[in-house]
Amino acid sequence: AIESDRYNQCALVNRGNIHFKAGELEKARDYYQESLAIGSGCAEALYNLGLTFKTMGNLDNALECFEKLHTILNNCPEVIYQIAALYDMKQDIQQSVDWFMHLITIVPTDPGILSQ
Repeated sequence: AIESDRYNQCALVNRGNIHFKAGELEKARDYYQESLAIGSGCAEALYNLGLTFKTMGNLDNALECFEKLHTILNNCPEVIYQIAALYDMKQDIQQSVDWFMHLITIVPTDPGILSQ
C-alpha cells in the first residue's frame, strides 16, 4: 500500500509494526513519525511511537506521546496505564501513584491494576 500511496497512514503504521516486531526500533520509530507527519491525530501511530520510545529507553519522549494521546483519548485505561508505568520507570513515585489512582477509578476491579 505504501508503494501505491506514500501518504497512507495505516500502511505506514503497519510497516512500523513490522519493524517493531523485528526489533528494528529506529525504523519503526521513523514510520510512526512519518504517519504522524501526515495527520497528527492517528491514535495507533502515537500509541505505537510511545511504545517504541519506551522500548528504546527514551522515557521522556514516550511520556510525551502518551500524554498527547491522553488529550485525544481521555480516560483510555491503556494510555493511563502507560503514563503511570512511565512515571514509575522514571522513579517519580508521586506522579505514578496519582496516575494509578486515576486508573483505578476507571477500572476499579482490574486485578492487574490493583496489584500495582
